[in-house]
Amino acid sequence: MQRMVLAVALIYLSCIHLHRQIYDYASYTLDISGPLMIITQRVTSLAFCIHDGIARTESELSKSQKAYAVGKIPSALEYFSYSLQFPSLMAGPALFYKDYIDFIDGTNLLPTPPPSGSSRDSATRFVVHEPSPVRVVCKKVIMSMICVVIFVKFLPMFPINRVKDADFVENTSLLYKFWYLNAATMLIRFKYYFAWLFADAVCNNSGIGFNGYDTDGLPKWDKFTNVYVFKFEVIYNDMDTEADSENLIADHFNALIAPEDRLVTVKFTTTDGNVFTQSYYEKMTIGEIKTVLVDVFSVPASTMVLKMGVEVLVNEKQLNEFDLGVYGMLEIKLSSSDLKYVISAENAYQDISVPDVITVYVANDDGTTKEVVVEIEDRSILKPFVGGYLCRKTGIEYHHGYSQTGPPKPRIPPEMKSHRDTQTYWLRNRRLDTRYSRATQMSNEDIWIPTVNDKICQAGPYETADEKERRLNIPQKVRTIQRYFRAWKMRKALKELSAEYWKRVRKEEEEEAYKQRINDERKTRELIGKIFPRTKGDFAMLYCMLEQWKNKELERISSYACGPSKIAEMYLLLEKEIDMLQSIEAHKKQVRDDMKIQKIENFFKTIGDPVEWTSNYKNLPIAMDTLETQKGREYQAIYMALADRQLNKEEHMQTLLNVKLMLRDHNCEIANELIDLIERSCLLLTRGFSQTHLEALQMRIEALLLKHIQMPECSSGVTNRMTRVKEKLMEDNLFYCHRCKKLKMHEEFPLHSRTERLKVCLACSWDDRVMEPWIDAAPYRFILRWIRREERLKLSPSSIAFILQDKDIEHIVSKIWHAHSAINECNDIYQLRLCRWFKDEDWAPWNCILLTNDEVKAHLDVKKLEEVYDEEFLCHVYNKHCLAKKHFVASMQLENYFQEIGRIETRWNEIMELKKFVAVNSKSKLFLSCH
Repeated sequence: MQRMVLAVALIYLSCIHLHRQIYDYASYTLDISGPLMIITQRVTSLAFCIHDGIARTESELSKSQKAYAVGKIPSALEYFSYSLQFPSLMAGPALFYKDYIDFIDGTNLLPTPPPSGSSRDSATRFVVHEPSPVRVVCKKVIMSMICVVIFVKFLPMFPINRVKDADFVENTSLLYKFWYLNAATMLIRFKYYFAWLFADAVCNNSGIGFNGYDTDGLPKWDKFTNVYVFKFEVIYNDMDTEADSENLIADHFNALIAPEDRLVTVKFTTTDGNVFTQSYYEKMTIGEIKTVLVDVFSVPASTMVLKMGVEVLVNEKQLNEFDLGVYGMLEIKLSSSDLKYVISAENAYQDISVPDVITVYVANDDGTTKEVVVEIEDRSILKPFVGGYLCRKTGIEYHHGYSQTGPPKPRIPPEMKSHRDTQTYWLRNRRLDTRYSRATQMSNEDIWIPTVNDKICQAGPYETADEKERRLNIPQKVRTIQRYFRAWKMRKALKELSAEYWKRVRKEEEEEAYKQRINDERKTRELIGKIFPRTKGDFAMLYCMLEQWKNKELERISSYACGPSKIAEMYLLLEKEIDMLQSIEAHKKQVRDDMKIQKIENFFKTIGDPVEWTSNYKNLPIAMDTLETQKGREYQAIYMALADRQLNKEEHMQTLLNVKLMLRDHNCEIANELIDLIERSCLLLTRGFSQTHLEALQMRIEALLLKHIQMPECSSGVTNRMTRVKEKLMEDNLFYCHRCKKLKMHEEFPLHSRTERLKVCLACSWDDRVMEPWIDAAPYRFILRWIRREERLKLSPSSIAFILQDKDIEHIVSKIWHAHSAINECNDIYQLRLCRWFKDEDWAPWNCILLTNDEVKAHLDVKKLEEVYDEEFLCHVYNKHCLAKKHFVASMQLENYFQEIGRIETRWNEIMELKKFVAVNSKSKLFLSCH
């Protein structure tokens, strides 16, 4: 039955753990599995203890099993109170049922069993004062608080997830890896230390764990303890680590169920000179041995004194701390400190019963074993004297041994055998052929030994110690070894330094090649943008080039012309500018038409693509093709066929008829107008009109069909999801433009470091260039990217370089540093860079200087600026920095805010915009249908 209890408890516990692995893997949520492990220990230990107390005889039990055996079935109240005992339910420590009952009855507070004959009604009743656990409870609570503070404070500094980073694996040494893993795992253990110590304090406060008094008379509360934190974290030898492991209660269980532990034979010599012998496990302490001897001698443990030589043994010392020798034996003197109690070994064996029958396993010839039942007869005999010897030197007598169990009755009584032959073994002589290599004979007339392989050895000249030392010349050989070793170390060091040097040279070459490649890509991109403009930045660059050309032409005309000639030149300049502006506007119109077509294609792609997301189970990608997406692809095919200009007349008419067939069930105004236009187009095509003459009608049909599809009430809900996505994006994200009087999202407003409120949108600011001239932002964007890359390479914690935008860099370069180098007045914007002024501080507008590429390299090599630059130049730079601080005061405050947030809060939900997924079927709105 006890095995059934163990199997059912472990199977249920395993199912709970598997449930957590499947549905809540790698989380730290508090669930039933923690208390269930404690309950499993209690239920299974109680089942085995009941089995030991009821189903087994006392002779079959070990000492520990006898101590914890339960002789009767507990009641329901006792069983559930033991299983669900509150103080140790959450985090232990686990204790046996007998210890729990002793705690309930109060017998655990008795230092020794009550004296015999005492009663509750007599005057000699035994009174015990309950010890106070306040001191040890406060100590353990303080230690648990220290553990939780260490865990909360230092664990974020050593995250265990960092060991999987490629940077940690590749760029750290082996010694640092071992140190980091040790620190990270040690900090994770502190949360368990907190729980175990706090659970110990709760149990001690309730009265559980009392373990008697120490030598100073103070109560000990370490009978049931989860962990000794300091010993486990500091002591590293095998014996102490095994003795002071993390879970001491688990070790106590292992000690009870592991009979293969080493046994130590202890010989107790009492005051009367007799010897009493018992075996104990090597992990038992002197105090536990005293507890066992209480039952043997009926003497209180507090009065027992155990000595080894002249040393008095303390209760905390374990047997494995002594020198046990090869055979594991100890000799200890046992006495009593109280004259009222006499310890004698004669009475120790009175209560020891010898078993009548034992089972012996005998090995057969084929390797198997068989059980043999042996009956034991208690026939203690008096050993007779059968002779012996006397040592003349020491005077010690050695007697011949006689079997205690009694041999078969001899024909001659042993009293009659007192001579030497009693102990003499009969010897047999036999001849052996010794090998030649081990022969000791010499050749004579009777034996011939060959001498072919014999060697003749001759003694050489005598060699003194000084001569041998000079011949061996050991110091010279040592110096030779040292010289070669030093040379090897030098070659190794030179090889490493050479490899490091070429590695740095290769890195510099790769850096230069990267910069050159980026510069070439920038020039190519700008050239393509000038020839084939596509974005607003490209057109802004064209307008800026046109503005610069016009200003130069105006300066040229003003320098050499005046009067009527100047007016004529101005008129010609105006005509050229108008032609260029018309050409740019033609490009813009073409791009606008292309973007319109691309927008239509994106619309159909959005409504026709399956809905995709990543599942929580193993991060598997999932694509769901709904009825709406399938209908969207049908609309896309119809529209693309209608917009195809390569179709002939018959195919075009068939496409128009398909559209009319699709609209037969619709009854809205747009559908009716579309049907009229389709009928008109078909009529004109049948009368011989070409598609070129029907281009306007065709464009009107396409526009009305697209509008019809985009209306939710006409498209069978195909555009519902797209509408919900737009509503979700516009939620709490609409701002009012004071110029065009429209509500727009924040992406449609210009942003820079000095933006306080969103007032004018990008479209209005693009059209109005009276207050703000055209600016070519490409070179300033390149400078900003260079700054950000340099700050990332230097692992800068500052975020000011990532807050500033292209317009801010343009202000720093143009307004503060006047668009030329601070040293050589170079005004080529593509050669200028904004580097750090103080290279050990983070980059900021108030810690930068505008220099060329070569000047940047030289400036970063300067150790002390005062030794290179004069005082006038330093004052000039500091004045620029003051202007930057005044202009970017808002950016400075924002940088301080980000730094403060990063120090005290690692969750960036407050300052990051989280994009939420909008499901297809989430709160769909009902539209009036035109069907």
